[in-house]
Amino acid sequence: MLPLQKCRELLSSESANLTDSELDELRHGLYELAAVVLKAYSARTVMTPDQALGLLAASEREEAEERAAILEYDGGLSRPAAEQRAVAEVFKRRNGRPTRVVV
Repeated sequence: MLPLQKCRELLSSESANLTDSELDELRHGLYELAAVVLKAYSARTVMTPDQALGLLAASEREEAEERAAILEYDGGLSRPAAEQRAVAEVFKRRNGRPTRVVV
């Protein structure tokens, strides 16, 4: 947990009117919020390749399956690893950020 002094430095002039008690309450609230956000993010983005494929449109599913076959055959990956990477690539292209897919 960040010391109060570091919190004051990060907040700069915005923390000038806060007492130590108020700053501590704010710090605890932000840590709780961060825990909730991380939990929600993890729950939302971790899925098996089969679950991820079910969320794709038919054209995207075909693209992911073809990419997985290429990664398996030419890339020497196992089928599960190839599917994981292929599905993640499709989601990254679609969403502009990676989605974790687990085998």
